[in-house]
Amino acid sequence: MKKTLILCDCQLDFVTGSMSVKKKGKEAVERTKIFINRNKEDIDKIIFKVVINQQDCPLFKRNGGEYPSFCVEWTPGCCIEPTILKLLVRLNIPYEINTDFCEMNISEESEVIVAGMNGNTTVKECIEHFWNVYETFLLWPGVWFPYHDEKLFKWLRDHSQGIFEIPKRNVKTDLFVQRIK
Repeated sequence: MKKTLILCDCQLDFVTGSMSVKKKGKEAVERTKIFINRNKEDIDKIIFKVVINQQDCPLFKRNGGEYPSFCVEWTPGCCIEPTILKLLVRLNIPYEINTDFCEMNISEESEVIVAGMNGNTTVKECIEHFWNVYETFLLWPGVWFPYHDEKLFKWLRDHSQGIFEIPKRNVKTDLFVQRIK
């Protein structure tokens, strides 16, 4: 069965920028690239679910909100993490970019695998949106969680068909992923 991989918020501000925490985003990206490389024949396409904010977003501290500026339109932080894009181009895996779950074009025969940044909100929303429509799996090592929440972890396990784990890095098979950094 073909797989559709949905990568939530894999944008520079979440991976290494204003919304990242202790390089955990980079670690999730590396594990996601290993998963993509190992499953390249089975992946039908990858969908990036992105956030695009305007300068005057009320969430930002400078506008009275609680967050630093993130994923502002036309800034580098809004860009998709480039090493993932390089891998997709090299492996010839099609991808699309969406800002809304409802606009995603997913084949009815496809399994949905979810990974990405912001596991406490966006990844959870993605699972909520698709879990009763498709066979939905969670790529656990490819999810970055800003904070620990056992109740959320239990909910994610209960609302996904399964959880993909990635074994230790294999130097021979994963060399391709390491080379294109």
